[in-house]
Amino acid sequence: MSNSFPHRFNMVVASLHHPTYGFDPAESSPGVRGHFLCIHKSTNTMPKERKLVHQMSRILRTQMRILNETGSDIWPEGVGARNFYSAMDRLARPQIGETMILPGDEMVVILKTVWIRLLQRTWKKICANRSEILRKRSDPRSIQERERSGAWPIDCRDLPGLRGMMGRC
Repeated sequence: MSNSFPHRFNMVVASLHHPTYGFDPAESSPGVRGHFLCIHKSTNTMPKERKLVHQMSRILRTQMRILNETGSDIWPEGVGARNFYSAMDRLARPQIGETMILPGDEMVVILKTVWIRLLQRTWKKICANRSEILRKRSDPRSIQERERSGAWPIDCRDLPGLRGMMGRC
C-alpha cells in the first residue's frame, strides 16, 4: 500500500491573500483575493515530507507574527488586520486540500473542511456496519427466521443509512 494520497487531495499549507505578497494587479487573476493561496503542497505523506510541511507551517506562522508586530500601515482602508492574523493562525497549519492554478498562474487551494472529514469517517463506519448486517442476513438461519416470523433476527434487523447517521457518533 502506498503512503501517498491516491487521489486529487494533497497535504497543503494555505494562506489568505495579503497586500505584501507582491502580486501584480495587472497580471493577477481577478478572483485571487477570494481564494486561499497554496504556500506548500505535498503529495507524499512520508515522515520526512510531513516534517517539511510542518516546518513550512511554522515559518508561515512566524512571518504572520512578524507582520502583525511591525504594524498594519500596509493595509488598505477598511481591511481588518486583526481578522487576517486570527484567521491565519488557524489556517497556516497542515491541512488536506485540492489545488488548482488560476489563469494568472497563482496556485490556490480548496480546503477539505473538518465537517467533510467527519461525514466521510462516519459514512465509512456505516458502510462497514451495513455490509456486516447484509452478511448476517444472507446466513441461512436468518433467512429461515424471516420466513417463519416475517422479520429479520434482532442482530440484523436495523440497516443503518443516511438518516440519523450523525446521531450515532
